Amino acid sequence: MADEGLERLFQRAVTLGGSLDLERGVAAFMDWLVQVVRPALAVLFLAEKGQGVFLPAGCHGLEIPADRRMPLEADPWRWLAEQGDSLPREEAGRYLVPVSVGQESLGILALISPAGGEAPAAERWLVETAVGCLAPILRNLLRYRELEEKVEQRTAALEQEVARHYRLLEQVRRQMEELDTLYRLGRALASTLDLPSLGRIAYEHVSRLVDCSGFGISLYDPGARLLRAVFMADEGGPLDVSLFPPLPMDVSPVRGRARAVATGEPEIVADLPTALEQDGKGMVFASGEPIRVNRSALYVPMIVREKVTGLLEVQSYRPEAYGPAEVALLRPVANQIGLALENARLFQETRRLMEFNENIVRSLADGVLLFDSEGRCLYANPAAGHMLGYAEEAIGRPWEAFFPGASFRPIRADEAGGEEGTAPQELEIRRPDGRSLTLLARRTPYLQEGRLSGTLVVLTDITGRRQAEKALQESEARYRALVEQLPAITYLVSLDGPPRTIYISPQVETLLGFSPEEWLADPQLWIRQVHPDDRERVLAEVRRRDAAGEPMDLEYRVLTREGQVRWFRNRAALIRDEAGRPRYSQSLLLDITADKEAEEALRRYASCLETLNAVIAAASVVSDLPTLLENALGQVLGALGLEMGGIWMGEARALQGLPPDVGRACVRLKQEGGLGLPGPVVVEDWEQVTGVGALPALAPEMLRHGIRASLTVPILAGEERLGGLSVASREARAWSAEERDFLKAVGGQLGTVVQRLRLLEQLREQAWQMQQIMDTAPEGILLLDADRCVVQANPPARAYLEELARFKETTLSHLGGRPLEEVLEMAGGGRSVEVSGGGRTFEVVAEEVRSERGPGGWVLLLRDVTEERERQARMEQQGRLAAMGELAAGIAHDFNNVLQGILSFSELLAGRPYLAENDRELLGMIVQLAERAAQMNRQILDFSRASVAERRPLDLAAFLEEGTRLLRQTLPETIEVLLKMEPGAYEVRANEAQLQQVLLNLATNARDAMPEGGRLEIRLSRFSLGDRERPPCPEMAPGEWLCLSMADTGVGIPPEVLPRVFEPFFTTKERGRGTGLGLSQVHGIVRQHEGHIVITSQVGKGTTVQVYLPALEERGEAVPSAPPVAPAGPGGTVLLVEDEVFVREAVRAALEHLGCRVLTAGSGKEALALYERRKGEIGLLLTDMVMPDMGGLELARTLRAQNPDLPVVVMSGYSLEERSRQVLAQGALEWLQKPVDQGKLAEVLRRVWAGEGG
Repeated sequence: MADEGLERLFQRAVTLGGSLDLERGVAAFMDWLVQVVRPALAVLFLAEKGQGVFLPAGCHGLEIPADRRMPLEADPWRWLAEQGDSLPREEAGRYLVPVSVGQESLGILALISPAGGEAPAAERWLVETAVGCLAPILRNLLRYRELEEKVEQRTAALEQEVARHYRLLEQVRRQMEELDTLYRLGRALASTLDLPSLGRIAYEHVSRLVDCSGFGISLYDPGARLLRAVFMADEGGPLDVSLFPPLPMDVSPVRGRARAVATGEPEIVADLPTALEQDGKGMVFASGEPIRVNRSALYVPMIVREKVTGLLEVQSYRPEAYGPAEVALLRPVANQIGLALENARLFQETRRLMEFNENIVRSLADGVLLFDSEGRCLYANPAAGHMLGYAEEAIGRPWEAFFPGASFRPIRADEAGGEEGTAPQELEIRRPDGRSLTLLARRTPYLQEGRLSGTLVVLTDITGRRQAEKALQESEARYRALVEQLPAITYLVSLDGPPRTIYISPQVETLLGFSPEEWLADPQLWIRQVHPDDRERVLAEVRRRDAAGEPMDLEYRVLTREGQVRWFRNRAALIRDEAGRPRYSQSLLLDITADKEAEEALRRYASCLETLNAVIAAASVVSDLPTLLENALGQVLGALGLEMGGIWMGEARALQGLPPDVGRACVRLKQEGGLGLPGPVVVEDWEQVTGVGALPALAPEMLRHGIRASLTVPILAGEERLGGLSVASREARAWSAEERDFLKAVGGQLGTVVQRLRLLEQLREQAWQMQQIMDTAPEGILLLDADRCVVQANPPARAYLEELARFKETTLSHLGGRPLEEVLEMAGGGRSVEVSGGGRTFEVVAEEVRSERGPGGWVLLLRDVTEERERQARMEQQGRLAAMGELAAGIAHDFNNVLQGILSFSELLAGRPYLAENDRELLGMIVQLAERAAQMNRQILDFSRASVAERRPLDLAAFLEEGTRLLRQTLPETIEVLLKMEPGAYEVRANEAQLQQVLLNLATNARDAMPEGGRLEIRLSRFSLGDRERPPCPEMAPGEWLCLSMADTGVGIPPEVLPRVFEPFFTTKERGRGTGLGLSQVHGIVRQHEGHIVITSQVGKGTTVQVYLPALEERGEAVPSAPPVAPAGPGGTVLLVEDEVFVREAVRAALEHLGCRVLTAGSGKEALALYERRKGEIGLLLTDMVMPDMGGLELARTLRAQNPDLPVVVMSGYSLEERSRQVLAQGALEWLQKPVDQGKLAEVLRRVWAGEGG
């Protein structure tokens, strides 16, 4: 589940990294959580910045109203329980995962595990990993949302400039059938500038277009966020707008008006009563009573110059009266109404401006009179009335009343376009009070729509010229003060002849560094200072404007005296003469550098944010660090508009536009000069970096490669510095705070990515190691979750489960036929329990997996102990056999002592010449019975491995060929005897007689198992057992082995009998047909030869016996045994030591019968004393092995220490131990197995005295 969940998570992270929609990002994460983890409940809380509450941004398993908020200090589980009854009451499986990036907390994730119990560690790890990947993306989405709000606020502020109000937008007419109505509406709206009239016109036309039982026009005040009604009407006609208080624009999405104003899109309210109830208020009177209960409404924003200026709303008694067609119809209507309202507003401002101008005219010292085309006075300012002496009664008087005579007359129509008659004239005027004045009079044609409609006369009292000049100077001073206080450059260009600047305000020196005198002296200075990239465009626009005679509104860049670039907005208006010809261009240069820089900063910030998101998205899927660095560097340089940069992390690095020498120089200085990167390193101009230190030492290298400015930030993962990110410029550059923050953010993301790649690599390595451990573990390892479902199993466990497991759907219910819960209870806490299945035995050890909140699952260790239990059974059997063998060996030893006496005395009596023939025959029968008892005793000793057997190199192939030939002659003809062997060497170190006994005993058992006949197949093979190979027998050592196999087709051995076949005296044959020592003897002989024996059998099909003997590496020739020899003649004196009196007397008699002189002792100490007295006589020591106080070997060592040449013969009813064999091999010593007959005794004595012992 973890690998698949991570893969899905990385795919979702790529999707989220490319998206800027927070809600979509949260929904995608919750969808992943439900699909992969399948929690019973999951709620993602996000902190609302500055609000002190959590917002439930994503829910699964519980319905939470959208308006609910959880305080930061609240207990999430208690708060969730208060939201509804569907929250599970059990606390098991609940856990919280913090959502944070570094020290910044973004929220929490509340989960209830699907298991119902404690959440598994794997689930928690997967969720925490997913939240760790999600948190940076959520943070960026939240930051993007904040950025959007800031951009919108900044855009709204920029659009509020006064200059933007004069730009008209051409309305798009979308539907041909509406053109006529819109045209008439446009003309009607254009016919008046009165707000109530505009409202009535709009109502009349809109009511013809759509169902309109209620109508309203409101203007939006963005500063106060209020919607103010300017016209309201219903079916009865216009309503008093004072009854409608201003509406606050709540940004809640439920309110239709607020939504239309906020989004700039029409809003349809299909069920108006419900919406009004949700709003709490709608279109209401000041008294609070609703106007009407309309059923539906349509709110259409009025947009002028891309800005919402108000709202057009219509209402209907019918529900759902408005749809897309009405929206498309009223959208241009609303914009036209908005434009008309804007024009009315501009008219009012113009009227106020006219009033302002009139005030200026009224305040002028010159007299101003306006005459219509008939010569009647239309206007006279107070100065004119004062000069002419008429005051209020000047209006309506004819021209002649003011200017008698024909020298100064009104301008005729044929003079309106020329210069004739417009030159100033001095007039002598007599006032009604008789006072004479000398006036300077100037006539000017008064034009309306390009036609002469009167004459404007300006009078100057020359009598008071000084006062007039002084007043004029004061007026000019006020004007200049006003102009020079503006945050812009004002200049006047004369268009008489080649354009030339005749006035420029002092701000030109403040903003551009040139004095007004310099600017006026050089006509080409302006065009030279225009930025080269903008020069052609500006000149073309000026030429086009001059040719068309239109005002200019243009934005371009200008270079200051110091070469800095500043942005200006140039707005120019033409001043025409009486003939309508352009005489002057009045221009205003407004410094908009800050606005442009703000726009550029916003653009760069958006580009940086997009780049950062792209880096995050790429980092979530790229596992190749060099590729990630290359991509990230390219995106960073593109966002900053640079061409040089580098990123380095350990051995991985990426360079663009930078030579490798720069990196090597930095490394050299870091090693030699202490150049480090504790924080951002900002260099705006490397030419200015001087002094002593690491940076000044690096400056020549940077300048040599054309680098003037650089910005370098460290790449950090927590407190660990992993590398650095550097960008460079070929020009000196002031790095902004936004650029620094952007580079630090990219560095932080890259550090996070490297840390994630490290963790991912560690997780993969740990997972691989854990998988390798599980896959290579010889035991079965099984992981169960809290629901007893198999989560993971290694190959042995999967194989074992096929034989042991029983499932109920996906839940493991039984193991080896036993309920799983019973097994877990018995095997828990390190205890083990055995279960069986498929004919095999398994040992189960269980450990409960616990987490901080309680149990989470189980780990089971399954070990196949079938062979171990079989081996234990064999060892127990061998132990029983060893105990029985030890007991049997002791009995055999004592029995041999008895048989020694019987055999020796019987042979002695049989040799008496006076004995009757009948008695001799009876003694012969006693000897035969004793030898038969001795043979049975040897079988017991063979079983107990207490018999003495000399092993020599033996060709087992030749031995079996001869043995098979004898078996074919001995066994019944109904039994087919077969011998199969492959060519090769089959030599062993063995005792031929004992192997003959093995072959004979196994053949006898096979014969008895096939009373009706059958087949006995004998096979001989050779194989090599390696160190890592599984041996046929658990105790078998690596090396070369021979396998002797005898398989019959008999009745077989029952399973309950098979474990006891090697026990002595155990037999299934009828009484009198077997002793129960045959297989016991075979087992003992094979073990004496350091071999192994295995018996397999199936009832009704037969039995197979496999004997494994170690192969002889060095081949040699078998040494033939010496033929029997006649008893030697009288020898020397024999010291006979035997603790059993009758055995001692029997052997003494036998020795004396052979002609030996015999000295006897009953113990070792007695023998030492006797040897000390008569050592010169004694020529041979014959001693029993086992005696009290001092054994035979110790006695032999003691005497040979005194006389190394003393021959020694040891006899015993036991077998020789290895240590005893080594002692005997050190000198001329012989060994006799009891009971000893006279022939064997005579042969040994002959070899010893002949010097052939050993």
